[in-house]
Amino acid sequence: MISAWALSIPVVNQAVTHRIPGARSAALSQATVAYPGAELLFGNPAAAAFEKRVSALVSYDSPFLVRELSLLAAGVVLPLKPGTFGLAYSQSGVASWCERKAALSYSMSLGRALAAGIQFDLIAQSLPENRDPCLMATIEGGMVATLSPHLHAGLHLFNPVRARLPTPWGHEKPLTTLRGGTCWHLTPELLLCTETEKHSDTPLRVKTGLEILIPGYAALRCGVASAPLTFSLGAGFLFRKTTFDIAFGYHGLLGFSPSAAFTWTL
Repeated sequence: MISAWALSIPVVNQAVTHRIPGARSAALSQATVAYPGAELLFGNPAAAAFEKRVSALVSYDSPFLVRELSLLAAGVVLPLKPGTFGLAYSQSGVASWCERKAALSYSMSLGRALAAGIQFDLIAQSLPENRDPCLMATIEGGMVATLSPHLHAGLHLFNPVRARLPTPWGHEKPLTTLRGGTCWHLTPELLLCTETEKHSDTPLRVKTGLEILIPGYAALRCGVASAPLTFSLGAGFLFRKTTFDIAFGYHGLLGFSPSAAFTWTL
């Protein structure tokens, strides 16, 4: 099971993973570090500073249709003055092996062209050989810059303090992740996302995504990522204040990974 997971998404140890939930992100090969929206609670808290209304998100990801790798996530964005608060929770795995993450974030605009955010994470992992969950506290943060009315750039860093997860066999090697990318509106209806991602001790990963908007109705999305090579397709549908997103990722050896998400905006 661990070997299959290692083939799908770069992970530097078996104790901690850094996964980004959400069907919209999955459809764009997760090249969304500069893409604003409620899903950025899990990918770059700085982007929440651009949200003007209260929104909530629930998502479910099923990598390779394996129940033991499933990921359930929920979050709330609360725009207040002078910044935006975010609450997020995610859970992956099953009872015998389960990783949970609770997060509190704060983001704010630093002028018209720059936003920054910081997030405090508490990660708990239950293992078959443990009576009590292993706990780790860490932080993550990011920035989003408006380079032009049509071009945004984002940067996100997870676990810069290099916190370690204590386990029965000792403290695991810390996972640190750096992501940077752009979000470019080629036209009002066409969006191109690019991103590079680097985990500790893993090759650099390059990701791209393309979104075609049908204003007021739907969005069509696709993406491709390297190391390992994966492809993705998806769509989003708008129903008044509710958005339903669906995505399918494909790995040449491991097969399909469906994702679905609902977002509510007040």
